[in-house]
Amino acid sequence: MFCPKCGNADQQPESYCRRCGVFVVDYSVNSMVLSKVLGGSTPSTQVNVNLAINLLTIFACFLLIGFLNGHYDALKARTGENTPTVIYLVYVFLVTISVWQIFSLVVGARLRGKLGRKHGTHPAASGKTQNNLESAETNKLAPHREDVPQSVTEESTRILRDAPRK
Repeated sequence: MFCPKCGNADQQPESYCRRCGVFVVDYSVNSMVLSKVLGGSTPSTQVNVNLAINLLTIFACFLLIGFLNGHYDALKARTGENTPTVIYLVYVFLVTISVWQIFSLVVGARLRGKLGRKHGTHPAASGKTQNNLESAETNKLAPHREDVPQSVTEESTRILRDAPRK
């Protein structure tokens, strides 16, 4: 598979390009059509869709709790009939779902922040700060090469062994 941005060959589908870092999507796979339609084709899009679903679920749960509470309060005021016990279990269930979705929302927001920083779209990643991968010291220790050695570990060890000690 080829990267759509830089054209680098031999890419793994549904992963990041080894050269430029863009997310590579395999559109020929039909088994993930539903996830691509609902969740988008990139991890950041999937996280955004999940955050929207979390917000809608939280809103719906609190709306249902309010409607149920209002209905049974009005029923008690009109007829004097007490709220059935099963409704209290429904309240507990809806509150539990809401709490779970709030935790999921917090985790998704943190993940969205990490994905944004990874691709340089986060505000902290822009500006005057220099990228660590582009620093002169890093390039001196590990020069950029298009060809990958047979053993990445051996090549890294050689580069680190030849590096000047401070």
